[in-house]
Amino acid sequence: FQNSMTEVLKTRFPGEVPRPVQRLDATTTGLIVFARSRQAASFLMREFKSHRVNKEYLALVKGRPTQKQFTLTAPIGVVAGAQRGVGEGIKNPKPAITQVEVLTSSPTHSVLKVTPLSGRTNQIRVHLSSQGLPIVNDDVYGEGDPGSYEYGLHAWKLGFQCFDRYLEFRVNPPPHFQSFLGDLDLTRL
Repeated sequence: FQNSMTEVLKTRFPGEVPRPVQRLDATTTGLIVFARSRQAASFLMREFKSHRVNKEYLALVKGRPTQKQFTLTAPIGVVAGAQRGVGEGIKNPKPAITQVEVLTSSPTHSVLKVTPLSGRTNQIRVHLSSQGLPIVNDDVYGEGDPGSYEYGLHAWKLGFQCFDRYLEFRVNPPPHFQSFLGDLDLTRL
């Protein structure tokens, strides 16, 4: 239980109580928000729950979309156990909206800018997989590689109101994205 962001932050900032505001899947890289006070945590949790936080992800997927921009709106529900899915036979379907823009493509892979407008569990992974665009190394909704930690989903941009200030953060994707990005300038996005 020592190998978590909360424990890392406790070590780095002794005497403080880091309060996680949102979460990422264990394999997803990128930005995660912690608050330093109860008041800030409560405020930010409401912002996330109300979908007032601007979130953008970079998704490295297998395949090539047929459109440059598209929106996925299939409701997401449970298919088996805890696994999510879309289409007939899903249980407890909930509305989900995911905006997708192709940033770059090769014959076998694409890098997508993905903006989830709702907050369903595994939303990006489920929606993209349903379109034949599974996240690279996703062992649940695609094909995993047990010997690799190079996962294709990265939370790269967050913008939100925190009390009276608007904050925006970006973090570059991990090195395994670079060969797929080519000369794409992410600072212009």
